Amino acid sequence: MNSNISPEKPAVGMKSPGIGGSGPWLFALFSVFLLATFFGARLLNDSDLGYHLKGGEWILQNHSFPSKDTYTFTVSDHDYVDLHWLYQVVLYFLYKVAGYPALTLGNIPLILSVFYLLYRRIGLSRVERGVGLTLLVLAVLGCELRFRVRPEVVTWALMGFTLFILDERARRGKNLLFLLPVLQLVWTNVEGLFVLGPLLTGMYLISGYFHDKNWDKELLKYGGLSLLACLLNPYFLKGALFPLALFQTLGGDVFKEGINEFHSPWATGGTMAFSPFWTYGAYKGFSLSLFALFIATFRKRKLHEFLVTGSFLYLSATAQRNIPLFLLAAVPIAAACWRELSWSWVVWTNQKIFTKPAFAWGLALFALLLCPRIATDSYYVSERRFDRFGFGLDELRQPVKAAEFLAQNGLNGKMLNHLNLGGWLDWKAPGKTFLDGRLEVMGPELFAQYQESLKPGGLEPLLLKHGFDIIVTTPSAAPQWLYSLHQRPDWRPVYLDETAAIFLRKGYAPQVPVLDEERVLIDKGIGNSSQEEAVHLLDAPKPSEWNFFWEDFVKPCFYPQGLNELGSYFWFTTRYDLAETVFWEALQRTGGRYPETYFNLGSVYYNAKDYLLAEKCLRKVLEMNPGSRNAQYLLSQIPL
Repeated sequence: MNSNISPEKPAVGMKSPGIGGSGPWLFALFSVFLLATFFGARLLNDSDLGYHLKGGEWILQNHSFPSKDTYTFTVSDHDYVDLHWLYQVVLYFLYKVAGYPALTLGNIPLILSVFYLLYRRIGLSRVERGVGLTLLVLAVLGCELRFRVRPEVVTWALMGFTLFILDERARRGKNLLFLLPVLQLVWTNVEGLFVLGPLLTGMYLISGYFHDKNWDKELLKYGGLSLLACLLNPYFLKGALFPLALFQTLGGDVFKEGINEFHSPWATGGTMAFSPFWTYGAYKGFSLSLFALFIATFRKRKLHEFLVTGSFLYLSATAQRNIPLFLLAAVPIAAACWRELSWSWVVWTNQKIFTKPAFAWGLALFALLLCPRIATDSYYVSERRFDRFGFGLDELRQPVKAAEFLAQNGLNGKMLNHLNLGGWLDWKAPGKTFLDGRLEVMGPELFAQYQESLKPGGLEPLLLKHGFDIIVTTPSAAPQWLYSLHQRPDWRPVYLDETAAIFLRKGYAPQVPVLDEERVLIDKGIGNSSQEEAVHLLDAPKPSEWNFFWEDFVKPCFYPQGLNELGSYFWFTTRYDLAETVFWEALQRTGGRYPETYFNLGSVYYNAKDYLLAEKCLRKVLEMNPGSRNAQYLLSQIPL
């Protein structure tokens, strides 16, 4: 060990929140990891899943690595640097062995390893157990929004392992630096954020020199080997420089404006389809608290703590997808800051709250009470999120049946697809797609064309330019496409379900019949409703939220997302009679629980010029949600 590295001494009287605890503390720790497990048990709804499976299949079938895009017909000349290849091969192997549920099952241990490493790093600060467990719970709540089957979860684990090695050396003098090049080799062949490894090592190296006026030769040696490990990928120097190219491509405004995960969590308004209360609350509360802790312990902080906190806070502030990176990097620093506070009220809080068994039982109870609400989906539904508890595919988010329809009918012509469907269509559709979630491959020009097509009048130029045969879309996500296609006699609908709608160009595949819209509803058991029944429910008392609260601990929480998609299709194609039927079905199945269902009905009645029922629906919305600006506006437009 280099002589200039001196491990930090543990604070007197402080207890490490190590795994060796017992009694209520061990139970609380178990409860937190159980909570993370429940969050990880999530149906596969990620739009990137398909192209990752396709990548693993392609590599194993071709015994090589892709160099040009082979999934789309639009950018087949673009380079494809597939640094996810190792993750994709493992993912495809799991799928072939045990199907889609194996992907969820394989992701859970990976998630748990992330928080095990985080807990070990918190323990290095010798902070009180109650503080350490509280920070761990905050990290779980702040990160769970991104608990997806994606290679970024591997990045969390490898980043955590790297920081654990660096913290062990800085705080306790334990030398595990020889593992850094091995971790870096794996990281480089899993995800483009592998650059974080050398950057973190560099931060600790600079910090050591700043404080000790001497270079840590051991860290310098293994840091250098880690840099060389970045070259050990199928694309050599091009792969090693890939993060730079990725940053230049995705850093543009065109992607930030069009992709939710690139939006700042601090921005107001925006286009988020939901409000992740717990994630944003944990993240913002922690960020502000850490800022205060840094001010209070400014003179005791090491340079690498400033560098790590500042850089990762910046990343998280510019894109909500980076929130987990910040929390996983900075939570142990917050623990160290708290441990070094000597204020009397902090000492009192440690002694009277954070060391008491009652606090451990309370924390355990909080985590355990969240678990059944996750299992019933009420946790997700309360934030109007698309995530659902379970194992295997979420067929309400993946266009499984639509892809089967394309394959069964041999529809492999030129396809225009919605971005959210591209990954799965890469995987299962018989033809090539227009674009998918590999944004660095698609490039800003193609993505800008796609974004323009989603605006009023924007579809026609795209149709003229590419001469599509097939259009596959999600009804609620691309209303302008539906408006345009409904008005064009040269396109016909041929397929519709709760996830996707398919249109074919006139003259293409004439053997495929036009969609029978009424038959779609009959086949799905969606019956006709009378206005008398609708008025009766509209006049019923407001549903009791208190009753729903208790039911949600034991009863599956149903949200009519699929019905909303079907109703949106009929609403955007001016089939108001069918839209009314679908939204009325949603109202019946949910017992009138959600104000947005009444708003959907009110919008249908407004457009159908049935203003009496429109007003009843909109006033019901305001009874349940007085702050609804959409309902207030539409109500103001009803003729007197």
